[in-house]
Amino acid sequence: EEVDHPALGINFDTLHVWEGGADPVAAHRALLPHIRHYHLKNVRSRADLAVFEPANVYAAAGKRTGMTALFDGAVDYLQFLDEVFEREEVDASLEWFGGNCF
Repeated sequence: EEVDHPALGINFDTLHVWEGGADPVAAHRALLPHIRHYHLKNVRSRADLAVFEPANVYAAAGKRTGMTALFDGAVDYLQFLDEVFEREEVDASLEWFGGNCF
């Protein structure tokens, strides 16, 4: 709000919002006027969050165990995306390093 410039917005990373302990749907509602992009990925459980640590995820030999298809993981993307798709236009990216992401 202090910056109030159209070139500045939020890349809403749903998994990291959930990882931080917030409800992604509630956070989405609160931040909606500032969201410009959605970044989507999922894990089987909180115990698997380390798979996305930079030292692991960007290493060629990094482990991929714990990553899961978007709708099969710990974050409830069905509920979240129902909320998101109420917008007319949505820009999003899917982060995936494994086999079948769906």
